[in-house]
Amino acid sequence: MRKFFVTSFFVQQSTKDLTVSTENAADTAVERKTVRGVTIDGKTSRDLDDAIWLSRNGDGWTLDVSIADVGSAILRGSEYDIRAHKMGSTRYFADGNDPMFPRYLSEDKLSLWEGKKRDTVTISIPLSKELEPGKPTLAFTELVSEGKLTYDLVDAIVNQPAGDEIHRMLVDLNGLAQTLLEKRRQNGALAIYDIFSGWVTTEEGFLKKLVPEDCHLANIIVQECMILANQAVAGFFAERDIPVLFRNHTAKAIGSNRAEIVGDLGNSMLHPDKFNIETLQARISLVMNRATYGPELRGHFGLNLPAYLHFTSPIRRYADLVNHRILAAVLAGSEMPYTKEELVELGKHLTAIEQEMKDKRGKSFKDADQKRITQKIDTGRFNRLDADEMHKAIKMAVRSGQMFDEFEQEILKRTLNEQILPRDAYFVLLEASQADPAWIRLKKGVFEWLAKHQDHAVTVFALATQEKTAAMMPEYGLVASGPDHALMFKGTAKVRFREKEYVSEQCVGSSKKHGQQLTCMSLIKRILEDQGIEISWSPTVLAEPLAQTPSQQVQAPAAEGNAKNRLLELCQSEKLATPVFTVTPEGPDHMRTFKAVASIVRAGTTWTSFPCRSGSKKDSEKLAAEDLLKKLGPIGSQDAAKPGQTAGDDANYVSLLQEYLAVRRAVLPSYSSSQSGPAHMPTITCTCTLQFGRNTITGQGQASNSKVAKQRAAREVFEKVLR
Repeated sequence: MRKFFVTSFFVQQSTKDLTVSTENAADTAVERKTVRGVTIDGKTSRDLDDAIWLSRNGDGWTLDVSIADVGSAILRGSEYDIRAHKMGSTRYFADGNDPMFPRYLSEDKLSLWEGKKRDTVTISIPLSKELEPGKPTLAFTELVSEGKLTYDLVDAIVNQPAGDEIHRMLVDLNGLAQTLLEKRRQNGALAIYDIFSGWVTTEEGFLKKLVPEDCHLANIIVQECMILANQAVAGFFAERDIPVLFRNHTAKAIGSNRAEIVGDLGNSMLHPDKFNIETLQARISLVMNRATYGPELRGHFGLNLPAYLHFTSPIRRYADLVNHRILAAVLAGSEMPYTKEELVELGKHLTAIEQEMKDKRGKSFKDADQKRITQKIDTGRFNRLDADEMHKAIKMAVRSGQMFDEFEQEILKRTLNEQILPRDAYFVLLEASQADPAWIRLKKGVFEWLAKHQDHAVTVFALATQEKTAAMMPEYGLVASGPDHALMFKGTAKVRFREKEYVSEQCVGSSKKHGQQLTCMSLIKRILEDQGIEISWSPTVLAEPLAQTPSQQVQAPAAEGNAKNRLLELCQSEKLATPVFTVTPEGPDHMRTFKAVASIVRAGTTWTSFPCRSGSKKDSEKLAAEDLLKKLGPIGSQDAAKPGQTAGDDANYVSLLQEYLAVRRAVLPSYSSSQSGPAHMPTITCTCTLQFGRNTITGQGQASNSKVAKQRAAREVFEKVLR
């Protein structure tokens, strides 16, 4: 441990040596404690500004996140500070980057290289046995990194059965990260990091496709540790009412039902065939504002945190450097380096730069897309357009007013094959020309598709609002009526579209949401009819909902699309006990989600679904029933899965365990085998070992062949995990 004075120093460009400046130096001596840490970055990364270390602390843990002390290294107002302020952040390109600081600083003097002593700022976060964070400690430290680890190397180390201290620490870190990610989801954050499906959410909750180099467990480790550290520093400032550059993120008032979005995010990963990711991505973009920097604390909607900021990347982001300087002043008891007014202007400046960079990237991608799409259209390769390209081609055709016979046929073909999305439907139904016969034919075809997917009708109007057409969101006049067990929602809706008001037909829905969907369908029908397009669809109209007697309810046939009814039908046909649904509410009241698990006893064995989440109890139970039905096989089928079957049959516990762990983003198990007994009658013993969070779970299976033994070992572990 050594003492030092909090100073600001800058680099003389002529000598490239670090020169200490005593300007504005604090008079208070501060001790730098030596801390441990390793860096985890991409293979080509050279600007290493954060290091991580996890250590045991009684029954709990202590997470140390150490950040390069750039705030003490770059003098405010120096030429390097001015350049960084102007850039706002390091610029990354496909073939390299333009660093915020000169490379001999960002990639050498300031970077946390292995074996090099570096000044750092460390956030120490105590964690309980249940991984609940305690009060953090922030301090100036010094670090000699114990390893420059890459994402793929960390994954390889974590999957090893045994190793040294760093191996054990990384295994613990992986369990910590997986648990933190799951906790954030349960607490209402819009958080997905699915390395198997290849989707991830940004801090703001926007979905984006993962690139291969980001598909590692180690990426999740770094993400969760940095979010926890940034959250801890934000809380430190907020508790003391100290103005800093907070990272604020808000949602638009319209459509910002957090519980539904959280539920749909989880379901889109579990059931991508039922929850279209592209549609969900468009929906999220409708309700989110862009994140901003500023000293006013407004909370972070995407992360669902009351306070958040950027602190962990001062080499790459100027906002982080500003917050480092403020923390240095607080820890040293010196005068604040920025006034609140200066922070307001800084926040506006950095937010504007960020938006400009995003817009430029968006325009660059858009220009490249249009060129690629135009080439495919010009050469008649309509069938080569993927879903995103097809949408952009439809948008281009609508805006230009041009339509080709081949393109019309391609749109109709994809409509019949269920290959279009609500955003496509919006442009065809509400934006396209009402005079061109080709567009009239397309409007009819797309409306028929929408009639089969009425849940997308509300989205069509939401998209109209986003695209700044003359459409507003409909005003609903639905009234609940009938007994509780047969409650219906009856009424109309109205909307203003292109300076004209439209009123829907009288509709009756089985739920409020269903009623809204029907009225939106009717409104779209009214708009098309006003354009002279004949539409044959009509909503189901009832005078009053009919209440069924108990006997009628039992005898009524199961609804084709209701998984719970189909599961009940299966139990009745096989004379099994009624299925049990265990539903657990999660999150606070204002953003409640529900986790459902369905189970039945069949042939003496309990069959259990994966945990399924949704914004409503009813929907979560349906999803759990659907998942359980997949495991049980067709109703009445003699080929349905049986627990005792060997590998290769439907009840493949090796595959079931792997699928379950994939959903949980957990490390896959390892298997080892041994043989005993005579050669003509051997006994194979297989051991399955799983590192699940902070617990090691083992299972054993014995059989005369290795496949069956492996299945039995996997089954034992699988059943332990589900308990």
